[in-house]
Amino acid sequence: MPALLGGSRVRIIDGSHLAATQRRLQVLRGSIAGPLPRHSLVALNPELMPATHMIPCEDGHAQERSLSDQILGLVNPRDAWIADRNFCTTTLLVGIMARDAFFVIRHHDGLPFLSKGTVRRCGRTDTGEVFEQSVTIRGPSRDETITLRRVILRLDKPTRDDDSEISILTNLPKKEVSGVSVAELYRKRQTVETMFQSLTQMLRGEIDALAYPRAALLGFATALLAYNVLSTFQAALRAAFGAEKVSAEVSAYSIANEVRANTGGMLIALGPAAWQPFQSMEPTAFGTKLVDWASHAILTKYGTLTRGPKKPVPKRTRFANHTHVSTARLPDSARRTSP
Repeated sequence: MPALLGGSRVRIIDGSHLAATQRRLQVLRGSIAGPLPRHSLVALNPELMPATHMIPCEDGHAQERSLSDQILGLVNPRDAWIADRNFCTTTLLVGIMARDAFFVIRHHDGLPFLSKGTVRRCGRTDTGEVFEQSVTIRGPSRDETITLRRVILRLDKPTRDDDSEISILTNLPKKEVSGVSVAELYRKRQTVETMFQSLTQMLRGEIDALAYPRAALLGFATALLAYNVLSTFQAALRAAFGAEKVSAEVSAYSIANEVRANTGGMLIALGPAAWQPFQSMEPTAFGTKLVDWASHAILTKYGTLTRGPKKPVPKRTRFANHTHVSTARLPDSARRTSP
């Protein structure tokens, strides 16, 4: 896969709040409010798709900005960090710049501009027109100011939140990375949402019976490791068959289901000695082996299912005067003709 940004290590970071758990702990008995067991930040490599870091937090109410020190601890020179507006704080922006790294972060209204330059059109993406301007924000001290680029994407179609315009702040050099490239780079942030969906629906990363925060974090981290195994296998398939073909035709759920169904039998049929060579194998040799195995995969076994158009739900008008109805007492003809 070609590099998203030549010379830079791209990372996408986002937060995941576990849904409310069961009220199994004594302190939660009788609680009307839903108990939130934890909050985690996950950094994703969008080029190869593994999760590279997880920042655990036991406080389910914690915001992303409260974990700024841990985030900045992951930043290396020449990195490019992509994030949503919850990460748009002076502490993070200045901290990333101080580490000689870059950011592509959506602007939050809570970060005011001291001044704004002329808005200039710089091109178009698949989703809308792209404009950019220079803006100035206040630095760590009141007398310090910082000049950034503001890339504005005016969407052809509003988002789910009814936003018709997306404002992105970046310190990427204008001569090397155009405004259109910045907008396209920010669109990659959606891949981390796809990862969280996989963790929740396929890998059971949210177990509502785990009410203890540390237990919930352990369950999520275990699912994250399983996701990286799945992501590694998908990367091997892309290397063997091509990224476009695998992306269009292969279902990650089908792969996960295949592993779930056959792992137990493999562990019985193959003893520990069969797995020993892979524990000390060099990464390059192991990657070559994975691609060789992947080349023998029958992709049709893991095909995606194309769903037809949804049919509108018919309006329920029968038995309007009854709270309940016994199906067994309905005439056979009525049951056969009912929609």
